[in-house]
Amino acid sequence: MGFCKKEILFRLPEVPEIYLAGLYNDFAGEQRFTILTTAANTSIADVHNRMPLVLPNEDVSSWLQNTATAVRIINREPPMLVKQPVVS
Repeated sequence: MGFCKKEILFRLPEVPEIYLAGLYNDFAGEQRFTILTTAANTSIADVHNRMPLVLPNEDVSSWLQNTATAVRIINREPPMLVKQPVVS
């Protein structure tokens, strides 16, 4: 039996944009970007066992400027996301 992937849109409730935690490095003249992932919470677990580390809007500045806050963000439960199938 074949496997059919279905596109799913993930978003924060009542928020038009979503920010993902990531890292940037310039290595040997090559720019590299990585999106950090974490264990999926219950809003995503039925789709995949990992999820991007979502940054609520109010945490974006702290993620970029404060190492202690960034460590707390990495270690906390990610926010619940709303999912909906993408209709083509």
